[in-house]
Amino acid sequence: MKVLRRITGKTLLNGERSENVRNMCKVDSINDWVLNRKQEWKDHINRMDDTRIVRIARDRSPLGRRSVGRPRKRCSDNKKVP
Repeated sequence: MKVLRRITGKTLLNGERSENVRNMCKVDSINDWVLNRKQEWKDHINRMDDTRIVRIARDRSPLGRRSVGRPRKRCSDNKKVP
């Protein structure tokens, strides 16, 4: 949003709404874009064959039980947050 305000020459002190600034630059809202991409991905998976791994993983739940105790670490857990 900061870049769009700079392009249009509007600051927060001007009292211009973010929606108006986006409309001036002809840029969609990020929330609308994310919802649209999610829907496109969902439609893409629906067009896939029923034997594809992605479709199976989305439509079915895993069998069996998880082991008792602390869950294993993921790669993303090893990253340190400053």
